[in-house]
Amino acid sequence: MPKANLDSVKRYPQTMIILDLLEALGSPVALGLAIRIRYESCLDLPSVHPYDYNDIEAYRIDAQAKALLSKADLPYGLSSEQKAQAALDAFLESERCNLRTNLSFISYHAGEHNFMFERILHRARFIMSSILGEFNFGELKTIRFGPGATTSLRARDCHLASKVMRRPHVTPTCSHMFEKLIESTSLHSAYNECPPGGSWKVSRRSSKFATVPKDYRKDRMICVEPDGNIVTQLSLGALLTRRLASYGYVKESLPDIHRKIVRSNDRNYATIDLQNASNSISYEVVRFLFPRDWFLALSRARTPYVEIHGKEHSLEMFSAMGNGYTFELETLLFLAVTLAVEQHLNTKFRPSVFGDDIICSVEASRLLLAVLGEIGFKANPEKTFISGPFRESCGVDTWDGIDVRPIHLRTIYEAHQDPQEAYSLCNRVISISQRTYGNTDGVFCDKRFQRAHKRALDLVPLKLRFFGNTDADDALWGPFRASGKWKGFIWKQDYLGIRKRKHTVPEDRPYALLTYALMGGDSEGVSCRADKKFYRHKSRACLNHKKMIWI
Repeated sequence: MPKANLDSVKRYPQTMIILDLLEALGSPVALGLAIRIRYESCLDLPSVHPYDYNDIEAYRIDAQAKALLSKADLPYGLSSEQKAQAALDAFLESERCNLRTNLSFISYHAGEHNFMFERILHRARFIMSSILGEFNFGELKTIRFGPGATTSLRARDCHLASKVMRRPHVTPTCSHMFEKLIESTSLHSAYNECPPGGSWKVSRRSSKFATVPKDYRKDRMICVEPDGNIVTQLSLGALLTRRLASYGYVKESLPDIHRKIVRSNDRNYATIDLQNASNSISYEVVRFLFPRDWFLALSRARTPYVEIHGKEHSLEMFSAMGNGYTFELETLLFLAVTLAVEQHLNTKFRPSVFGDDIICSVEASRLLLAVLGEIGFKANPEKTFISGPFRESCGVDTWDGIDVRPIHLRTIYEAHQDPQEAYSLCNRVISISQRTYGNTDGVFCDKRFQRAHKRALDLVPLKLRFFGNTDADDALWGPFRASGKWKGFIWKQDYLGIRKRKHTVPEDRPYALLTYALMGGDSEGVSCRADKKFYRHKSRACLNHKKMIWI
């Protein structure tokens, strides 16, 4: 049997913290994972599914053990290149499935589908028309940028000030729509201030293929959209949100409704999560379900091609992650289909949908999965629950209404370089301790987790250690004296302050400066997510430093 590579493990203090946590959890699954870490063989994690458990505590501990590794950036796991390739392979497989669905829907008009599915889909089409009504371009009032990169701006240069000062990229199909959307705004004038040399906009046919971290096996694929397209897409998404709200589904309140439902311990409903949902919305499905005027508007704003390693790929999917209206589009699509199934079965149940998180009646769940399969979607078996005591939706996992959601360690290996990540790690160790063994007799961290907490605390520089029991990760939790001082009758709590470089719009660009201000830009400048962080000591006032009520 090969020897454990302890020298390699000890090179990373974060790995020792994970080992300490697994040994503190102490279940056979946790200890088995600890052995895998010592032998650097964590590429295949064990299955921990609620259906395999009869005891809530046993499941809670094993789920937490797996969660420590499932999204951690392990230094001896798959390389970033391997994860990116896995994301590309998954994308290409999704496109093959979308092609089959598109061809299937072309034959659908020839009557080659199941009669019951046909009735349900036509009912979903009617529901979609009832929700959306007629498309009116004059209702597109929201003009804003997304937070991420575009085809003209890399992530490290991406902030509001740079977006109002550069010529936007836009696809030929979206160009007229984008120009009409902004023609009477200061943004149009800001673009015309760009240095002379051709048009104020740049024509581009495709988005860019990119990946972002997902889990230990693969990255998540996204499409980086052209600037003009993303502005138009976000405006369309805002209009879709308003139409949903007029039908009784308010986007801002839906996550809380889902969490309330899964905590209710009611087994008459099922929670369904779809696998790779955003990349499985086929072009012909949208053409069939959406009213023609809405389909044409959404189609003009989408980017029909994606650039992968310098080559253009024609998209079979209607919109991918990165498109500004994908979330609202999938919410509408799944809501219409779910309502159609519930009405077909006459269940009198009012379903709820938020993105690809679906809550429906148990009675309708199996037929709904069959209909969704007919239009190209697959249920995620790890997150779909029809029977038993377990339900999951919008970041809440419950067993008979009791929260059993584990805590993930996503960026643990950045903690030795980033004090903010070290703060988060320290506080998560305490959270894991309290969720696993409770906070009995005022003990803040169970003794089994104290070694892991000490190792995590050692990653925080002494001069940047500020203690205080707050809900944020800008102070270290624990049974320590709160950092701060009294100033009269006010307690001044110390906390970890973060400073970044500020980017502003030069004064010789008046319309760009006006647009920047109208879009909520700070007068002191805005920072970029990729900018380097600088940490310093800061303090704030609170009324009661034991309860930490801020003023």
